[in-house]
Amino acid sequence: MKGQNGFTLIELMVTVAIVAILASIAYPSYTSYVNRSKLSEGANALAALQVKMESYYQNTQTYSNAGACGVLPANTTNFTIACAINNTNGSGQGYTYTASGIGSIAGTNYTINEQGNKTTTGSSNKACWIITGSEC
Repeated sequence: MKGQNGFTLIELMVTVAIVAILASIAYPSYTSYVNRSKLSEGANALAALQVKMESYYQNTQTYSNAGACGVLPANTTNFTIACAINNTNGSGQGYTYTASGIGSIAGTNYTINEQGNKTTTGSSNKACWIITGSEC
């Protein structure tokens, strides 16, 4: 009588269970990694806009262009970017850019102003402008 080759149903079910356990551990880590990679897009976009606004200011001596920001923001894949002019006495001498996360990073908001003050609000992902330690 010949022996049969192959797997038993029990062996197959144990293998499936092990793969399911590994996947349940790996998936949250993967999604966290993907979300962290998306966060840098907002900070980078605002930093680039700040440089452009300072260049605009050097040429015009105001951040305002007919009541709007001198450099209009372009939305990115993962952030919606908005600009507000701080019209102290109608002078247009200040601005605030805000990048608001969309999709899986909704609730993450970066802001920057004419003085270079950077803030992060509503971040459940521990997003920071500069990752300097355990707080990020």
